[in-house]
Amino acid sequence: MKQRSKTKDNRSKFRVNPDNLGRIFGKLLVASWISFVLSMVGTVGIALIQPDTSQPLTITDITDIPVFVLLGSWIGIWSSLLSYSVWSFWQLRRMSEERSRQKERNPFKRLYFLLVLAAEKVDDPTTYEERLQLTIQSFVFGTVMLVAPIHSTVYGWGR
Repeated sequence: MKQRSKTKDNRSKFRVNPDNLGRIFGKLLVASWISFVLSMVGTVGIALIQPDTSQPLTITDITDIPVFVLLGSWIGIWSSLLSYSVWSFWQLRRMSEERSRQKERNPFKRLYFLLVLAAEKVDDPTTYEERLQLTIQSFVFGTVMLVAPIHSTVYGWGR
């Protein structure tokens, strides 16, 4: 009987529930970064080996696989970061905020507070402030990972 309950506890540890989605998004982020780095190395290696002839991008060509892996890993990076932000915001809504501090009604002051909280290290933060800090940082980084490559592709780096 005790072995049955042990296996039941082990199975429940590996199930997907709303409380451990953040860990799943973190693992997806790490896997995407590893895939991104490896496909970047593969893409640069193939570009150095290939002759200078410009050929159209085809799916059947074996040399184009790292490019597609690179694109897929980039999508995995920003989607995991933005998904983590949404999940973390959902977790924030479930937490109770300390009411000792007066809420700021001015949206600019509130935005300033959030950006300062995300950028600076707070002495002895509450669990709410830690979660808020991680949420803001992941959202900002996910937005940069989404916008920067698209912006550089459309407008170029130095234009």
